[in-house]
Amino acid sequence: MRIYRVLNRTVLISNYSWLDGLSFTGMRERYLEAFDKIWIDCLNGDKYKTGKVTPDGKPDPSIFSTEYNREGIQVGTAVTLLVRKEKHKPARTVSLRHFWGKEKRADLRIAAAKAKQIGYEKVTPVNEMGLSILSTTSGEGYFEW
Repeated sequence: MRIYRVLNRTVLISNYSWLDGLSFTGMRERYLEAFDKIWIDCLNGDKYKTGKVTPDGKPDPSIFSTEYNREGIQVGTAVTLLVRKEKHKPARTVSLRHFWGKEKRADLRIAAAKAKQIGYEKVTPVNEMGLSILSTTSGEGYFEW
């Protein structure tokens, strides 16, 4: 995990398991309380969760894959920008976008060069679901039991 701080912004580059892992509910809760805005670029490429394939079955290598090291790393990666304003209000939503496939590094460069918040979906973490940031579904009546 790498953490970079510049002024009131924090950039976290980490394994992406904290986005929905059951062991990280406290971490997600704290980030939502401590920061005003949260943007996450989920770079996927996880051997264990997705088998390194995209939702449509195409190859999804690690963002760290190179021509000399095709495997890269085994776990998925996320880049998170956390912003705390002087007049702080806890974040209620998280802006999330996914990068998939062999061209994700180029896609990420293009998104960064444009410096626009294109392709983000607003996610509202639900307390009953452990404040998961990745999409989760539950059956009808799940919250009633």
